[in-house]
Amino acid sequence: MVLFVCNDLMFVSRVQQTARSAGVTLVTRPSIAAALSWLETEGNQLGGVVVDLKGVADTATLKQLTSALQSEGEAISGSLLAFGPHVKTELLQAASDAGFQNVWTQGQFDRGMQGWFSQLNQR
Repeated sequence: MVLFVCNDLMFVSRVQQTARSAGVTLVTRPSIAAALSWLETEGNQLGGVVVDLKGVADTATLKQLTSALQSEGEAISGSLLAFGPHVKTELLQAASDAGFQNVWTQGQFDRGMQGWFSQLNQR
């Protein structure tokens, strides 16, 4: 199961279809705050997290999310992915600083999500 944090409903639909075709169940939440609430009650069996940085207003919430994942004992090393516009370098760097091992541009995610989901499903 992968947690996808994104508030763009049209894009969520496309990513859900891609994940499903790779055999991955995708749970979506529109914000990091909603994702944190979900993790407290439903977050067991989590295999990965993807965050669309376009919807992140406060970069401190990225660290809150990675800290919550660590405190919950989630074994998702290498399965944290954040992506955003290539021109928002400070936002991409904030995700890296928060502990996301994979920080991609929007274009990289568009081209690579099928492979990333497929690789995740093979673990």
